[in-house]
Amino acid sequence: MPGPGWWTTNDMLRGDRRLQFTLTSPVILCAVCLAPRAAHSARADEDGATRAATITRLDGSSQAGRLAGIGDGRVRLIADGQQTVIPLIDVAGIEFAPTAAPASAARVERSETTFFLCGGGEARGAIVGGGDEAVAVSFDGGPDRAVVSFDDLAAVRFAEPAGLDSSEALFQQALADRRPAEDVLITRDAGEAKSVRGALESLNAEEGSFRFGGRARTFQIAHVYAIVLAAGVATTGDPSSRASLTDGSIWPGELVSATASQLEFITAFRTPLTLPLDRVRRINFRSDRVVPLSGLAWRDEQCEGVLHRPGPVRRDVSAGGGPLMLDGRQFERGIGMHSHCRITFDLEGAYETFAAWIGIDDAVRPRGHAVYRVVGDGKTLFESQAVTGRDKASLIRVSLAGVKVLTLIVDYGEGFDLADHADWADARLIKAAGESA
Repeated sequence: MPGPGWWTTNDMLRGDRRLQFTLTSPVILCAVCLAPRAAHSARADEDGATRAATITRLDGSSQAGRLAGIGDGRVRLIADGQQTVIPLIDVAGIEFAPTAAPASAARVERSETTFFLCGGGEARGAIVGGGDEAVAVSFDGGPDRAVVSFDDLAAVRFAEPAGLDSSEALFQQALADRRPAEDVLITRDAGEAKSVRGALESLNAEEGSFRFGGRARTFQIAHVYAIVLAAGVATTGDPSSRASLTDGSIWPGELVSATASQLEFITAFRTPLTLPLDRVRRINFRSDRVVPLSGLAWRDEQCEGVLHRPGPVRRDVSAGGGPLMLDGRQFERGIGMHSHCRITFDLEGAYETFAAWIGIDDAVRPRGHAVYRVVGDGKTLFESQAVTGRDKASLIRVSLAGVKVLTLIVDYGEGFDLADHADWADARLIKAAGESA
């Protein structure tokens, strides 16, 4: 799952582009069109809740029940006949139990074009109008017609990847390495595809214009696999939430409210969106109160080796350099360490809680045998039992009230440092409510 602090933007500008839509009726860039409200037959139970859901708090603790609603900065959950109210500022995510067949799911033809939105969004749809600064899009199961600025797009892929391996490889490479002030056009070729760096000047349903080599050239979408837009030009800032749907689409934006049957959302490109709740798989929230530990510099690192050379401590990967994997789950953020290692951070009393999933990385299981310690200002705040490669990962939450110096230690167990790939997965520091990072 994604960690806090998903997205960053800066103030770089793409430059002046005049909007010239080829629509049957006038469209104003700042206008947004409401999606038709999909009919749904979800029946509220006696508690007013229809979807089973699990609420995960910022510290990783969770609570299961049935969602009754979201509003006024609170989440209302029904569990064992009782209503629990959880402040939204304490919520990291809401995961909904799968339904056999969403009652609201209409049979719609799946569009071939995929729009990758700044802020981590992804949705299919069709271009229904265009210009030199934005496109009008009819999204599958979303807004019927929305104006999306080029600056709010990370990429547009016009074809399915199947049979176009060369094009897809170039696309994934360009998407992972978006550069400021430089767009990338990738040809649609089953053989050896090509990529061209330049600037997208216009785009509509059939064709577009791309400037490279000192002049603008017209291209037909039928011959283009994808366009990856320059990084750092998004105008929307960091979205506060992301809604992931059962059809695979992901909508970054702002959650307005939710009832037992539907969710009201404002997309990152400022279009209102009403979603039947039975189409929502999960909602993730970004919080300024949470700081990934791997994003901070540690002041000291000490590693020793007996059967292996010591260290190093690794950010966002395991001690072996692979992804952080515990119980088959991959974590994007965290710390990978080998016994015996310790790292120390200066916190200056700024945080309330430390939380992480601890365990021996899947890559070396069932081997591994280590002990985890959390030390604050020289005092042991947490010490695990011996953790082996046969044990499931554990969530730990440690109070840091007033702690100025934090030290994480992974110590030898049986077998000294043999296969002790110790993960502090999703390791994070949490500020008290009312404070921001």
